[in-house]
Amino acid sequence: MIQSIRFATTHFRDIAFAIGLILIMSVAIPSFVAFGHTLIPSSFWMVVKNVSVEGDMPIPVVHFSREINSNFTGKWTVTIEGVPGGRIFCGSDMKKESVYTRDELKEKVWPIGFFAGDSSCNSIPEGDYLMTICWWFDAVLWDKPLCKTTSFNVGPR
Repeated sequence: MIQSIRFATTHFRDIAFAIGLILIMSVAIPSFVAFGHTLIPSSFWMVVKNVSVEGDMPIPVVHFSREINSNFTGKWTVTIEGVPGGRIFCGSDMKKESVYTRDELKEKVWPIGFFAGDSSCNSIPEGDYLMTICWWFDAVLWDKPLCKTTSFNVGPR
């Protein structure tokens, strides 16, 4: 018993130092990793080459071309607003999490209502619009998504 007390008192500084170092590292390592992710540009994961909307169809169709450089998990949002005035006609809040892989098709074509997650987008009236799509990467801690905006016209059907 006396030996264990003697051991504890002689090595108290060493033990306290080790515990302190463990606590500091448990905070520092995740902080450095998080900071490192903020330095990585969105192009590390994905590059969106083109987004367009074919508005003269019975139901507008979204075309987009992208290249996924590294697998990631993320969400996307879509907003369609009228021009001029900026009235939002339809769109979506954060979509459910999706896994994006390099194997995915680079070119995609979707009916606008399915793409936006809002079936009311299928029946937007004639006029000029802006569609903004944003991808939010789960691995990134800042609130700066990769966004693309395109203009389109819905003509008579």
